[in-house]
Amino acid sequence: MREFVNLLGARLDDIDHDRGSSGSPLIEYAPLTAGDCIPGGMDSDLTSKIIVIKSGVLSPEYRTLSHTLYVAIGGFGTSPTARGRAVFATNVYSGESSRFDRADILGVVSPERIPKWAINSMR
Repeated sequence: MREFVNLLGARLDDIDHDRGSSGSPLIEYAPLTAGDCIPGGMDSDLTSKIIVIKSGVLSPEYRTLSHTLYVAIGGFGTSPTARGRAVFATNVYSGESSRFDRADILGVVSPERIPKWAINSMR
């Protein structure tokens, strides 16, 4: 078991090194905070806006910046006045679609706080 854990640790070190040297956005572990969001941004329609998912909603391995940035694409929860809560969104980094409740969203990212890799991946 120790040998397996040691080999696993070595592989994780290799992955971290590769991510750091390639400039991968996965190296940015700290997710955005409420201070990085537009004040009152949740009071408007979220459709087509870059949103931040609360990191506490996600599993620990997904609490990185690259896994918390999404583009809201639809659902009744995108409207602040609708009775529905569902917000359908696409992850900026991976392109995977997900469904969240409106309460799972931290806010709308301020344009100046959007990482460069995220802007490039949306083009």
